[in-house]
Amino acid sequence: MIDLDSITIGQLETLENIGVDIAEFEDEKPTARAMLAMAWLIKNQEDPNYTLDDARRMTMSEVDALVADVDLDEIEAKAAELGKGKTPAQQT
Repeated sequence: MIDLDSITIGQLETLENIGVDIAEFEDEKPTARAMLAMAWLIKNQEDPNYTLDDARRMTMSEVDALVADVDLDEIEAKAAELGKGKTPAQQT
């Protein structure tokens, strides 16, 4: 589960660096990059040493199981709160 209130600036920066906007998490058909980002973010909140390369090794069934409990309404609300889905760099 993603704790949206504890997402760090560094985690948002990582998402931005791989070209993912947190608002993409709510897409019905997410891109591989969005799935990678969501899996990394969930696991990185549990283990700060978890890397993007670790997430890249996950199978689709592992990702599906991991994101099954993600509350898309909560993500949509947080994305709006963070500037309608814009990353901090895009908000200026």
